[in-house]
Amino acid sequence: MNSQVCPHCGKTFYLDQPLEWIDRAQKICKCPSCGKDVRIDF
Repeated sequence: MNSQVCPHCGKTFYLDQPLEWIDRAQKICKCPSCGKDVRIDF
């Protein structure tokens, strides 16, 4: 449950790695692979 799959590129990234957050309150970050916004489901 520590990972997230990007709906845009399909790559898996881990939530404990450094991420660029767009909005922590709404749980939106940038995918480290493709750079698109991803809503975190946890």
